[in-house]
Amino acid sequence: MSPVPRDRKGNWILFVYDNPDDFPTRPEKALVKRILPLHTPQPVRISLPPGEYAVALFLDENGNGRIDRNFLGIPTEPYALSGHPRFHFGPPRFEECKINVQAPETVLLLRIAD
Repeated sequence: MSPVPRDRKGNWILFVYDNPDDFPTRPEKALVKRILPLHTPQPVRISLPPGEYAVALFLDENGNGRIDRNFLGIPTEPYALSGHPRFHFGPPRFEECKINVQAPETVLLLRIAD
């Protein structure tokens, strides 16, 4: 995760999905959900069996438990997605964001969009 300015507030919420039908719009169906303090030491470790996953992360600045969006559907809170998909209207597809976990340790670097 990229560092964020010290004046930001809130917690990071990290979701790991294994089902393309749920990503990223059904957080209640995520395989893993972690709430992380804003200035969490890195790296964050998650144990997963081998497979294909997609990761979504956002900074819940107002504590409402969901990513806020403007009237166009564009996130208004900092976020990151695995695979770093290009922007388009509507949520990204699982295929654009999927990562393959095969080795005992897979490193994923996320770029925060702000």
